Amino acid sequence: MSIANIMFRLLYHHLKFRLKQIFRIVESNPKLAFSIYPILILLILISLSNIYLNLLYLFIVLIFHFYRKDILFLKKVFGSYYHLVVIIENVLIFISLSSININYKYDVVSLAFIAGIILFSFFTRKSIPSFIYNFHFIPDYLFELKCYLRRNTISVFIFLPIFLITSYQKDFFIFSILIVMDWIRNTFKYNENKEMLGAYFSTYSLNYKIKKYILVLNIILLPNCLFFILLNIEYYYMVPLYLLIINLYLILIITKKYANYSHKKLESYHSIMDYYGSALSSIFIFPAILQIKKCMKLSKNNINKYVRN
Repeated sequence: MSIANIMFRLLYHHLKFRLKQIFRIVESNPKLAFSIYPILILLILISLSNIYLNLLYLFIVLIFHFYRKDILFLKKVFGSYYHLVVIIENVLIFISLSSININYKYDVVSLAFIAGIILFSFFTRKSIPSFIYNFHFIPDYLFELKCYLRRNTISVFIFLPIFLITSYQKDFFIFSILIVMDWIRNTFKYNENKEMLGAYFSTYSLNYKIKKYILVLNIILLPNCLFFILLNIEYYYMVPLYLLIINLYLILIITKKYANYSHKKLESYHSIMDYYGSALSSIFIFPAILQIKKCMKLSKNNINKYVRN
């Protein structure tokens, strides 16, 4: 049997395994499935010009690609051909997303974006030279933000201009809520050790922490919101709702972090299911308010276990 036939069989079984893996995860997680449906409906019905749809799909593919953790597994199974598998998976994701959208039309620009995806597929997060800026100007009581920016310095500088572009069009501005939510989730992804938690909350209260992060978040979002109002003045009323949803999500993530805090766990509980669940709660507003009230009480009780009187 030739090498080409062997690789084709391996690739076929791998893609078949991927498909079964997706269905198995969804079937075993009803809450996850329920959270995915609204996003799927949005991806089917969202109406944007082709260039914005291509940017949206490219963004999703890049998120998947640069956060994947199976590169070593693919190298072991496919050897030096693993890049081909990565390319095929990324291109299939792009084609799947574009195919389900009822407003998308394939053209020359689509081929250009697919070519860009093929190029990016040869790079991983580890293969990109790291650049770390210390962000000394950020105060220590915002240590999660400082740590996040240090870990993702290059990503932040790359995606900030893209984020500002979302203010150009109404639908894309709405979608940017999910981008901000993902940033917030990853900012509070890790648990500090119990000594640091005890020292922090011996000086600052949970309410103080939330207020400071609300202030910083709204300062960061201000340029995007101002650009949106200037470019889409007829939709100015969307900005207060946008900020309300994002701020509720921020408070919910912080209070959930400490409500579920354990010094034995490096990472907080946040999973994709938690992300979608918290996002939907914030979008519908009242479920988030109820959860925040509950988590605030649990957080303060949990913090008191680690803070010396």
